[in-house]
Amino acid sequence: MDAVAQHFGGRGHSRAAAALLRDRSVEAVLSELRAVLPQFVHPRHTVQDLMSFSVRTVHPNDLIEDVARRMVQTGHEGFPVVDDQGRVVGLITRNAVDRALQHNWGTQPVGRIMDAGEVQVAPEDSAERVRALMIEKGWGQIPVVKQGRLIGVVTRTDLIRLPPTGPETERQEISRRMDKAFPAPLLDLIRRIGEKAAAREEQLYFVGGIVRDLLLEQPIFDVDLVVEGNAVTLCRELIQEFGGEIRAHSRFGTAKWLLDPAVWRRVAPELPDAQLQQLPGFIDFVTARTEFYTSPTALPTVAWSSIKQDLHRRDFTINTLAIRLSPAHWGQLLDFYGGRADLEAGVIRVLHSLSFVEDPTRILRAARFEARLGFHLDPRSEALIAEALPLLDRVTGGRIRHELELIFNEARPEAALDRLQTLKALQQIDPALASDGRVHSIFSRLRESLDAKFWKLDEDDLVALHWTLFLYGVTPEARRRIAARLMMPRRLTDALLQLDTLREALQQLPTLDQPGDIVTLLEPLTSPLLAAGWLLAEAASVKDKILRYWTTWRHVQPLLTGADLKALGFPPGPLYRRMLETLRFAQLNGEIETRDDALGLVRALAAEHADAGPDAT
Repeated sequence: MDAVAQHFGGRGHSRAAAALLRDRSVEAVLSELRAVLPQFVHPRHTVQDLMSFSVRTVHPNDLIEDVARRMVQTGHEGFPVVDDQGRVVGLITRNAVDRALQHNWGTQPVGRIMDAGEVQVAPEDSAERVRALMIEKGWGQIPVVKQGRLIGVVTRTDLIRLPPTGPETERQEISRRMDKAFPAPLLDLIRRIGEKAAAREEQLYFVGGIVRDLLLEQPIFDVDLVVEGNAVTLCRELIQEFGGEIRAHSRFGTAKWLLDPAVWRRVAPELPDAQLQQLPGFIDFVTARTEFYTSPTALPTVAWSSIKQDLHRRDFTINTLAIRLSPAHWGQLLDFYGGRADLEAGVIRVLHSLSFVEDPTRILRAARFEARLGFHLDPRSEALIAEALPLLDRVTGGRIRHELELIFNEARPEAALDRLQTLKALQQIDPALASDGRVHSIFSRLRESLDAKFWKLDEDDLVALHWTLFLYGVTPEARRRIAARLMMPRRLTDALLQLDTLREALQQLPTLDQPGDIVTLLEPLTSPLLAAGWLLAEAASVKDKILRYWTTWRHVQPLLTGADLKALGFPPGPLYRRMLETLRFAQLNGEIETRDDALGLVRALAAEHADAGPDAT
């Protein structure tokens, strides 16, 4: 109000103001007021707040049957029709296409059935103008044009989902959470990326898990950014400004920006080196995309799309939330599918009834999220799982194995495995798979007792360790069957096939006291199997023998070498190995301690060999 009053020479505040006008007619003042009001009164919601920035178009000469196919693939209800000059000349809707197909017009051009007209809005127009145009023209989608170029579209659904109240307060709360969750230099870099995207008339978002964890105030480990535009091109421009390297896959619209210390030094020149080393080494960029499935359980076909379509392809509503990162909308939460309500209610819910049919691995994912977050499936989603279980048989073993290994990485994998057993998903994968008291006990012991660094276990070793513990009680035949079904790599399959050797070793260890015997028994086992044996052993004495083997006995080397044997006049051959193994065995058992002892033992072995004749080995 104050700004309007000042225009007329008055003063006031935001809610009330006055200006004294002399020697002017009411008509002249009203006319001027109408002319200047748009300078001071701005719509609460503009087209830019609602629009999808990635828009698919068709040409008037495109065939109706081809457009119908694209509608099925993308789920869109219509497309703007654009001519050779890039002008919007009409709109084609699903209803018009369906009617045309009923008349066998599939090979006719779209231009014959489109709603013709140059109906459009600008990004700064109000939501009310969009609503009025939809009512006036009957169009469910209004193209958005800037400087003569089509840049997006607004749909009826966008208007229905218009936030009713309090968006600014919510944005401030989201912004506060981001300030708390991310290091200041990282957040500053993300702001700059958002500015760069906006300059390209593209939009930048946090999407999915990072938003879910931000709202739940859970730790965030990786930074993924979704670009409504071209992620690869944006990433290349950032490298030109800040440096670093890119790993791009243009076909999939993805890029990884590798951030070396020099990049972070440009972003935060005053930051101490110690803090610089703690910042992320990369940021992942993904182009917003949609997916469609040619058949149940098949891998999806991917196409670039809008953020709304990108969110719709996701598994559960709690993973469909997005946060806008452009300067004008920093911190705005997008919630098209009720994700925040389900997040607050602790519900895992699929977006549509074919979700588990299209991708049955979502069954395993649902159990994982339930266990991690303490959430529960809504009744309808759980019923859909029961109907989709047989489709797990059609999913490749590698995809199922990947999901199970993600479960192994959870804080309490047995909780998710229990849930899969209740849902009958484990049994569907293989009847021998089970989550029982033994699995609970051993996974709990692994969590509380295992030191991965002590056992020199890398990520692949930890995966093998979980599989060996999970399948320890399964028969050899079932283990071979499961390894084949899940397409396990050779290294992992070999570890599972060695479980019988491990079981025999654990049975024999209580009866063995000599270090040499223990080394002979345990030496064939890899570090994951030894760690598994230590966890599985119930007796403290057996655990101690495994530990002493790992820390001391396996490192013992013979007091003599092959070169020593050669210097003593022994010809190279199988005898060397026998002598060196015997020497090591004697050292481990304390039978020899010095080099002289070793030389004496070698001479005795040589004499035995000579007495046995030339054929002895």
